[in-house]
Amino acid sequence: MWLCVYGPALTLLPERYRPPKSVQKFGSWTTATLISGFLECMFGANTLIYWYKEEVDRLVFLWIAIYLLCDGVWRILILRMHNESVGTVILAAVDQMFLTGKQALWSAAHPAVADRVVLEDRNPQWQLKIESSRSKRDWETARLVHYNERFFRIETVLNASGPRPFVYLLRALPAGVPGPRVINYPPPEISRVPD
Repeated sequence: MWLCVYGPALTLLPERYRPPKSVQKFGSWTTATLISGFLECMFGANTLIYWYKEEVDRLVFLWIAIYLLCDGVWRILILRMHNESVGTVILAAVDQMFLTGKQALWSAAHPAVADRVVLEDRNPQWQLKIESSRSKRDWETARLVHYNERFFRIETVLNASGPRPFVYLLRALPAGVPGPRVINYPPPEISRVPD
């Protein structure tokens, strides 16, 4: 039942809306995406044949058929080339517009302020705390940060309240190895507010 109905229906959704653990019990997203992509192509081809044979005057049938064919083929190609189960283009576009609008509303309600940097060598949990009004791109745990001629590792990323809701706790390293994945902080365009 999962492979015939639920799996193919859920693969139409963007990946972040799918239940992650249900697939492990019943099947794989790969098989479900192949089934839904194939069904989408078949439904689009049948709609195109109906539009052509019946000479229906409505262009809506033609656009629906073209969309279903292209979307089904695109989803199957992405799956085969990148081994990635993607949702339909329309739902992905709606989701992206929602996320963009949500982020714009959040940014309008929370003005950008300078980062607050706290350097505390005696703290056993962290030695550098950076509070920011915006989420920092590529700042995830275990990344190295070069700050004030020292190297730190990001240990924890927290969400708090207030004007600086993004909190990064970093632990000092005895020595660091400069490399392409090391983040230099602060970038020249960012000013800091000391505690």
